[in-house]
Amino acid sequence: MGRIVGAMLSSHAYAFVDPATWDTRRATRTRRNYAAKFGSVPPERPEVAAETDADNERRFDVIRSGFAEVRRRLTETAADTLVIIGNDQDENFTPAALPQFAVYTGADFTIASRTAGEGAAASAPTTYRAAPKLGRAIVEIALESGFDPAMIERFHGDALESHAHREPLQFYDPGATQTVLPVFVNAIHPPAPSPARCYAFGRMLRGAIERTPEAGRVVLFASGGLSHFPADFPWREYTGPLTIGAVCADFDRRIVAEMRRGNGASLAALTSAELMANGDDELRQTIVMLGALGTAAPAFLHYEPFYRAIMGIAVGCWDAVPALT
Repeated sequence: MGRIVGAMLSSHAYAFVDPATWDTRRATRTRRNYAAKFGSVPPERPEVAAETDADNERRFDVIRSGFAEVRRRLTETAADTLVIIGNDQDENFTPAALPQFAVYTGADFTIASRTAGEGAAASAPTTYRAAPKLGRAIVEIALESGFDPAMIERFHGDALESHAHREPLQFYDPGATQTVLPVFVNAIHPPAPSPARCYAFGRMLRGAIERTPEAGRVVLFASGGLSHFPADFPWREYTGPLTIGAVCADFDRRIVAEMRRGNGASLAALTSAELMANGDDELRQTIVMLGALGTAAPAFLHYEPFYRAIMGIAVGCWDAVPALT
């Protein structure tokens, strides 16, 4: 039967580009996209001016070392399947047809080419092996368990566009050495699954993996977060005082402390309103993973807030996966 042999958490987006490019990216992409959607953009967050290049480089070195460790462990674990849990931001899905949970059941998928820019290297189109037997088994067991995920046989244009999946794969496995199963969670389009529902979905996912012989050795990967208020935040539903570029570092640190204690179940008690109020909508992906991990504590979990990168950046790995209770 299948077995979870490790798990990983990583922010994406700004996390994968050189900090020297953050100011340009924030101005030419994030703030410009916000202005295009809403007609104007608020002033820069005051915390931006307080961050120096030297301090950001020093703090980002810790994150960078975590990325290197994730890449090393991903290679050394030699898992049969990498289950990557991400969200979609009008990339593969749109509000015209928007699943709350979705599982890919096709045989393979392609990530389109990328041109160099903003500190990221260029890449050619890359095709990854998928895990159709495991994907279909997860859908079947989810249906038995009271979940109704969408079953995705192929992506429009045959390309995986969601950056929550695409960017980690391009960064951590550019050579497509892994067999990859994409799982989707709606995070930024209210109404979205509650943290409790996400945690329960993760427990179901663990059970499905362990009941499926074809799963083999599985590594889970949660892509997203932590706190950030980007251009595509659900601003029409948000009613709080914060503006684009805010980071709720205190809330993030509470979350990180619970995860370090192996108390991921406490995150299931959060509400969707709390996630939105603190810019942590993408925490849903991590909560799904924590539901599968039970009381496991990470081997390491680094967190740093960067206002010039408009986000709290996190990276971590879990080794031991105790039995679910």
